[in-house]
Amino acid sequence: MKNDDILYLSARRLRQLFLRRELSPVEVMKLSLARADAAQQRCNCLTQIFDKHALASAKQAEANYANNTARPLEGIPLLVKAEAALKGSQQDYGSNLHRGEHDRTTDAHVARLLSAGAVPVAKTTTPEFSLIGFTYSDIHGVTTNPWHNYFSPGGSSGGSGAGLAMGIAPLATGSDIGGSLRIPAAWSGVVGFKPPYGRVPHPGPWGLDYYCHLGPMARSVGDIAMMMQAMAGIDFRDPASVNEKIDYSAIYDNPDKVSLRGVKIAMVVDWGKTFQVDKEIVDNMLAVAKTYQNLGASVSEIDIPLPADFSYLITARLAHSAGAYLGQLVRNKKPAALLTDYARQWGEFSNTTTGLDYFKAEEMTSALAHQLAEVFATYDAILTPTNSKVGAKADGNRWDFKKKKVVEGGVAREKWVSANQPFMTAMFNSQSRCPVVAMPSGFADIAADKKNSIAAGRMPTGVQLVGRPFHDVAVLKIAQAYEQTQGWFEGTARPVL
Repeated sequence: MKNDDILYLSARRLRQLFLRRELSPVEVMKLSLARADAAQQRCNCLTQIFDKHALASAKQAEANYANNTARPLEGIPLLVKAEAALKGSQQDYGSNLHRGEHDRTTDAHVARLLSAGAVPVAKTTTPEFSLIGFTYSDIHGVTTNPWHNYFSPGGSSGGSGAGLAMGIAPLATGSDIGGSLRIPAAWSGVVGFKPPYGRVPHPGPWGLDYYCHLGPMARSVGDIAMMMQAMAGIDFRDPASVNEKIDYSAIYDNPDKVSLRGVKIAMVVDWGKTFQVDKEIVDNMLAVAKTYQNLGASVSEIDIPLPADFSYLITARLAHSAGAYLGQLVRNKKPAALLTDYARQWGEFSNTTTGLDYFKAEEMTSALAHQLAEVFATYDAILTPTNSKVGAKADGNRWDFKKKKVVEGGVAREKWVSANQPFMTAMFNSQSRCPVVAMPSGFADIAADKKNSIAAGRMPTGVQLVGRPFHDVAVLKIAQAYEQTQGWFEGTARPVL
């Protein structure tokens, strides 16, 4: 087997080969570390590589397989999103304010993956404080897309998405408060899973915001399920964590070809012309829908219009809660000077939001929940794009924070309006109990543009499968049925190193 083929094996397949002694965890880890160095030069997706620890852990894993004491993820390479705590590793949150700091503990979801035998290879890049859907910061620079380096891999889990696509590891951690693991899953051509709120324990105080989720990223749905088997479950340190125990093993233990006869899928293209989705993304989603029909499912196109102020209210709610920390920083000139431009603007924006904005966002969340309840009374899942645009420039998509004067209730105030945001994800943070799988849907051709220094190439496109609240396994099975028709990274769909 060629080295490149080994690097793109799934975690499930690696474990099978390790158990049969046909492949060594040490051999795989050496390849993984070499690829980490190459990927870092190619797209700057890592903040720290754990060379010595990873090799030592791989040797122990090899011994565990020999002794028949191997754990479920024994010796499987893992990428850890930089914001997650991993004891002893660097922790700067992508910010000069925290340069040189280290983690003193390990977050529960990471600790559970390590307890299952996964081996951390590296930490992956994020934007400052994981604020935006692109990955660049003053402290770590710009992360580019493995498929086409003009574009971003997305964010905030952009380093994890890029690292998976580059073949460093089959597993990675991500987080998602507005789409932060689904956005890079789409633009990196990998799989991301936003679990229902409370399914994976999250350290406070951010974990107490129901928009906020921790979840797995991988190159296959089966590997997503293997990670969830380890990560999910109650943790008494997180009062929002759920005590329901879910068995995900049907997704990865000898998965059979799935018949979807009787499954009903609702397809939503543009949510009332809210996002202006690129034609290539729509065309690829229609091809996914056709595949589902061939598998026996029924697919019906419906529309769910979003209110005109949807984008503002979603963002204002996030800024009013999570952004309040930045709001206090920008009032102090010394820390404000160390922030990226987007972090400063987030802080300034958060200082203009009101409790009424927050309440209106919650009203909108409730109204959307009622709409989706009607949909889920008939349909098993919703199929919709993940991002509305084929790509976004890696170092040039600094969010356009425009302010305008508006009058609300007879009071004039400044109101922030975002320009052309390409993410179709945040509505399912508001609908936080819905499990969402983000998966590849195909590719879009990129034409050469000499004026803007864009080479010809291609970019992945992606779709989201949204399940009924807390119906994790059901929506993962629907996603896996499509995956079984594709091959993805096991074939030739890999970025050129």
